[in-house]
Order: sequence, then structure tokens, then C-alpha cells
Amino acid sequence: MWEHPESPPALPCIAVDFARAGELAARHLLGLGHREIGLLIGDGCGGLQDARSNGFRAAMRAAGIEADAAAVLQIRDSIDAGFAACMALMANRPQLSAIFATNDLLAIGAIQALITLGRSVPGDVSVIGITDIQLAHQVHPALTTVAIQTAAVAELSIQSLIRLIQTPERQPSMVLGPPPELVVRASTGPRRKR
Repeated sequence: MWEHPESPPALPCIAVDFARAGELAARHLLGLGHREIGLLIGDGCGGLQDARSNGFRAAMRAAGIEADAAAVLQIRDSIDAGFAACMALMANRPQLSAIFATNDLLAIGAIQALITLGRSVPGDVSVIGITDIQLAHQVHPALTTVAIQTAAVAELSIQSLIRLIQTPERQPSMVLGPPPELVVRASTGPRRKR
């Protein structure tokens, strides 16, 4: 799965518009009234999750809001890292009303940290991720996320590989996969008036 549809690689691939995924997450939180938002950016494979955070920040800028640099942490991809990073964010920025994570593992860790701190999710702090892993709907509260249609991307990848084997000279270098889709669950809600 290629995360940069604006620059196709040398080999055929299936691209996903992760910048759009980040944009959808930002628009959702902004639509709920959130303005003070912490960002947890996963390291991915070679920093690929930058497209997700760039899309998120672009949507925030379009709404006239700049992300507070102190409320942005780049961390490794794990639930434990999301937990630790959220604990640090909330210690430094207790006024945050939402957390955006570039993947669901980080978001699930953030939910666990907020609950440990006695904060209500989404009453005090909303949390949103990207991917829609199976665990996303199994945690409590269930995670709002931007779904990446991984099964459809896998199917497109298999079809592309078969076509490449059959007619290697006639293959596009990149096929755009299904667009990301917002999946609203219980971890996001309106910003609480203070």
C-alpha cells in the first residue's frame, strides 16, 4: 500500500490517499467544536504517516487554526507508546479537548491513558484514529476512526500482480485505492463548554 499518491513509485502499487484520511479526521473534530487538539504521529515505515498528519494540519489551517507545536508528538507505533505520549500531552496541555492519532494503536493507547487519568472519553477529551483495525470497535469506548479499506486494497494488489505477470508492459505505475471513510463511534463527541 503506497501512502503518497502524488508521487508514484517505480513499481506498480495501490495508493491510498492518507492525506485525505487526516483531513476527514480534522473536519470531524472541528465540526464537533474542538480547537485545542493534540497530535500523536506514528513513525510508520520510514515516516509514511506524515501524509496523515499533513492532511490533518492542512484542514486545521484551512479553518484558521495552527497546531500547537508542544501538543504534537512523534512516536513509535504501539498502544504503549500512545499511552505514554498521551500521558505526557495531558501533563503539559491539560486543556486539550481532543487527540488525533495517525493510527488506531496510538489512539487506543490514548484512550487508556485518559481513562487512567480519570478523564471521560469523549466527555472531556475526544479521540480519533486512522485505519479501522478490528480492535477499534472492540475497545471501550469504541474508537472513532477513518477507515482504510484494507481488504479492498489487498484485492486490488492481487489483481494488479496478476495483470503484471500476464502483461508487464501495459501496467499503470499506480492505481488509487478506495477513498478513506469516516467511521463515527463512541470516542468522539462535542467539545464540552468550559
